[in-house]
Amino acid sequence: MSPLRLSAQESAALRALVLLQRYSLGLNEVAEQALGDLGSDNGDIRFLLVVGSAHGVSPSELVATLCRPRSTVSRGLARLLSGGLVERRTHAVDRRRAELHLTSRGRESIARFDQSMCDFFSESEPLVKEVMLLLGRDPERRRRPEERPGALELADRMSAVGQDWGSD
Repeated sequence: MSPLRLSAQESAALRALVLLQRYSLGLNEVAEQALGDLGSDNGDIRFLLVVGSAHGVSPSELVATLCRPRSTVSRGLARLLSGGLVERRTHAVDRRRAELHLTSRGRESIARFDQSMCDFFSESEPLVKEVMLLLGRDPERRRRPEERPGALELADRMSAVGQDWGSD
């Protein structure tokens, strides 16, 4: 079998793909470290971010906000409840309604996640610049503040990245 011969552009694209895979694995590691011993992933971080941004969200509202099947949300929620990151309370006015709230441990996990993300992005800046150069993009172009995504939007993007992986 002869060695694979790639053009300079194909070689650059392949290297960029390998670097992006390393970057993706690093992002997953950040989420796992933030959640501690739960052994969960960035989907659970997304659950925490939604529960933390709302002051009392119902499980049904969580399903609608996350656009995930009820069974997926139920399993993730069960992990967060048993891990002590989220608690279920009865609504103050409508006693039939359940609300989800972050516990102090859940707030600490989000704070750890925020700090880990800042550290990760600082440490991986050279890698991102190399990928951008390999793909022909200008790594020095700065986004205006209104163009930058918020934490919840970033979590949505992270969660959606691998959703269709392997479905081809």
